[in-house]
Amino acid sequence: MAARILSQIVVTGVKIFGNAFVAAYRQAAINAKNAQSSHQNNIRREAATRFSAVDSHMTMDEACKILNVKKNDVDINQVTRNYEHLFKVNDTSSGGSFYVQSKIVAAKERIDEEFPQKDKGEEKS
Repeated sequence: MAARILSQIVVTGVKIFGNAFVAAYRQAAINAKNAQSSHQNNIRREAATRFSAVDSHMTMDEACKILNVKKNDVDINQVTRNYEHLFKVNDTSSGGSFYVQSKIVAAKERIDEEFPQKDKGEEKS
C-alpha cells in the first residue's frame, strides 16, 4: 500500500516536471525567435542610418557603375529601369541584401541630383 502511494507521487511529480519542462522549452524557442527578429530589425535600422550618411557622398562614377549606365551618356529612363529591376531583385523579403538595396537607392538619388528631370528641375515663369 505504501509503495503504491509512493509510486503515484513519483509518477505525478515526473508528469508535472515534464510538462513544465516542455512549456519552458516552447517559451524559450518563441523568445529566441522574437529576439532574433528584433535584432535583425535593429541592425537594419542602424544600417539604414549609417549608409544614408555614408552614401550621401557617393561619386557619380560609383552611382553609374551600380546602376550599370555610362557616365557620359546617362539616359534617365534607362536609369529608372535599372533601378527598379535591381531594387526588386535585391528585396529583403525574397532573400536579397539590404545593404545592396541601400546602395542602389543612393546611386539613384545621386544621379537624380546630377540630372534632374525636366518636370522637377524647371520652374514655370
